[in-house]
Amino acid sequence: MRRSGVRGFGGWVLGAFALANCGKGSAGGPTGTVQDFVCDAPMQDAVSNDTETKTEFTITDAAWDETAVRQVLQVFAFGGLASDAQIQAWADMAPADAIKEMLTFDTVNDKLSPPDPTIAMPLTRANGSMRCLSQLFARNNPDNPIRDKERAGYAIDQWSSPSKTWWMASHVRGLNPVRQRIGLFETNYHMAVSQNAGVTNQQLVTYYDGIMTALARGDAYEDVLRASALTAAIAQQYHHATNVYQNGKFQGNEDFGREYHQLFFGIVGRYDDAYTDAKANYHELVAIPNTAKALTGMSLGTTTETSDQITYGDHDHWQGTLDILEHPIDGNNTKDRIVALSPLAIAMPESLDNLPVRIIRMLADDLLDPESTDVGVQDRVAKVRKLWAGMAKKNLLEFLRKYAISNAFHDAARVKYWTSIERNLLLVNQLDVGNAEAYLDEYSPASFTGSEDVTVFRPAHDVFGGQTGLEAAVTADVFRNAYNRAVDASWSLTRVDETTNGTTIWKKDWTPLVPKDAGGKVRVKATTEWLWQRVFADGLANLGTLERAHLYAILASGTDLAYWIDPSNPTQVYAKADLETSNALKTQVAGAEQALIRLDDPDPKVASDAGYRLSLAVNFMSSLPYMFAQQGVSK
Repeated sequence: MRRSGVRGFGGWVLGAFALANCGKGSAGGPTGTVQDFVCDAPMQDAVSNDTETKTEFTITDAAWDETAVRQVLQVFAFGGLASDAQIQAWADMAPADAIKEMLTFDTVNDKLSPPDPTIAMPLTRANGSMRCLSQLFARNNPDNPIRDKERAGYAIDQWSSPSKTWWMASHVRGLNPVRQRIGLFETNYHMAVSQNAGVTNQQLVTYYDGIMTALARGDAYEDVLRASALTAAIAQQYHHATNVYQNGKFQGNEDFGREYHQLFFGIVGRYDDAYTDAKANYHELVAIPNTAKALTGMSLGTTTETSDQITYGDHDHWQGTLDILEHPIDGNNTKDRIVALSPLAIAMPESLDNLPVRIIRMLADDLLDPESTDVGVQDRVAKVRKLWAGMAKKNLLEFLRKYAISNAFHDAARVKYWTSIERNLLLVNQLDVGNAEAYLDEYSPASFTGSEDVTVFRPAHDVFGGQTGLEAAVTADVFRNAYNRAVDASWSLTRVDETTNGTTIWKKDWTPLVPKDAGGKVRVKATTEWLWQRVFADGLANLGTLERAHLYAILASGTDLAYWIDPSNPTQVYAKADLETSNALKTQVAGAEQALIRLDDPDPKVASDAGYRLSLAVNFMSSLPYMFAQQGVSK
């Protein structure tokens, strides 16, 4: 059989803070069954955060459909792992009700990511923090479904641990992908720290879990930012743990004194009533230096195990009142000062304007530029700011829920370009059909992303964040790698089984997922449309004549379009016009619509080939332009 990649389609493609309460012990292969694993201490009770989400910008119930639900899940949950039935159930609900079930920050969300009953891993709310998961995944037991050779890499004392744990947590059923999506955003973009700057595993995991625990608890956003600013990870990143006030002089750097305002709260110095640059000199010459002085008299733990502990004392701390943000800031130590400063910072007019726009621009709308002269962009910026301003208490989850069901999100002019991390997780989350292949890492999103020179917790721009979607969109190597993988390394996405020492340890089964006709049969047309919506969530808007013909060929025959049409001329390139004007071609394509995909054939080779064809179709889709961005749909 001639395997189909994407050859023959190439010309078209190229043209188009409480901590998580878990112990800090090394997870280097403890004994005891994974089923019996309980983290050192339980997580605190989850908080519902069921605030009112409907606003003047909320789309209508009629506009809230399957495509709207899937687009939200792509942006905020790496596509999610919900069943088609659950997605339709959400589409049938009022958007303000559905979004409360879809977007949560708890460690688990059984509707969005239902547990896999075939894999007995204890993915529970109490065991779902990064620290706990690293201990769980590292356990050296026969009942651990993670490969023997990979387990040690999850142990918290291993260089690879935070990244490996995050990747696994982001695509296994039973954990909440929204939590990992926002965890990535906060620690790799908004309040970025980098292990390239010496941030230790202990510091990083404590930082990540602290942020997400505070968000899940429903803390006010300024309190989340305040607690994050006071972590060992931030002190290590910016090297202000050595800032001191001695002999009447400040000795240290102003780096975090600046970025606390700019990166955390969106304040760059234009904060008088006229919103001009009139106060820029004050900000640079007074506010920033005084914030640096507030960051004095602290010390970090000195061992690997205590590196995430930080002490704030009055020794070597600046004495007296500090003028910051035109307010007197007093305190006996750094913690007192930051506690006093944070509620003032989030209430500054400049922060009220900039912070919500920055959050949404990084998460969901790359074109959301406040300086744009485009009327549509200005309208979306105004709506985002109004949603933020409408919350007396700034709560990130409430804000994201309101935005996700707004006409600012569901707008055809909105474009979210996927970063390498987002794109590869979206792909793998729709390709995986169960946890067996996820734990075995059959399709490795981390390795796909690594080939595009992107690494979790080592952001490309250091404190200014990781690779952006716009950067990925204009980087030729990103598309080239994806295209070459689909053409020359299609095996990486099309494996349907694995045999070790003569024993089959994994076999892919699409059967429970694919749509079936009234007679229980799987057919090409319905499967094509299902796969397209599953991967691209565009309401089939881009499933045109050419795309449909290529997918029909793959699903009906397991070969590419040219070979399917004429095996004697397999290099022929067919354009859209050919397929729409030639009666013979139209007949062949139409004739494939009801062709069977024999997933349930009694012959295991036939059934396996049918499953391979579905994976091959996803492989083909992986390098199409639609895989690199999401465009909103007007509602």
